[in-house]
Amino acid sequence: LPPNLFLNTGESTAALVGNLTTVGTYNFALRVTDSVSSIVTQPYTLIVSTPVTINENSDLPLATVGSFYSHTLSAIGGTPPYVWSPFPDIVPGISLSSGGVISGTPTAPGTNSVLISVTDSNGIGGGRLFTITVSPLCSSGLSPGGQGFSADGGTGTISVEASFACHWIVSGAPSWVTITLGGTPQGNGLLSYSVSANTSNAPRRATF
Repeated sequence: LPPNLFLNTGESTAALVGNLTTVGTYNFALRVTDSVSSIVTQPYTLIVSTPVTINENSDLPLATVGSFYSHTLSAIGGTPPYVWSPFPDIVPGISLSSGGVISGTPTAPGTNSVLISVTDSNGIGGGRLFTITVSPLCSSGLSPGGQGFSADGGTGTISVEASFACHWIVSGAPSWVTITLGGTPQGNGLLSYSVSANTSNAPRRATF
């Protein structure tokens, strides 16, 4: 028997009990004798493996309505290959395959929690609760849309209005414009900028 595993016998029953600590494949035989000395021997194979654990954060990567989504889950422990329990509707439009791939094109925004389970080649399983969030299509607006300065330069601010969880970036500013972000560039936000003095006689125009 594997280390720390014992056979407890009763009058008509027997049970293998213990705290298994050593991974491996164990072959053994159990023998039972009745009151008239009849003997029956039965061979057994016991496979001891590490628990199967889903090796992922509980929050799945963000999805967006109308955009194709794909994320492959991973597991550790047990004896590969792993088989994932198919889940047809993690959120509308996104499903989980038996190969552990979450994919599809979500059709509606929202947040959903799902219990995902996996088994190894020996049928040993594990599960974990996951949360996936689908954001709506990104839309944005800027206020003000433009601003003028004298040759002395100056400073200004721009309010960014963006739908939930939508990220945005600032690019294309020339060297004479310095951008300062007022927080994380996600959702509604504010950016400040400064314009250096114009020492030439030519007008300047910047789009960023």
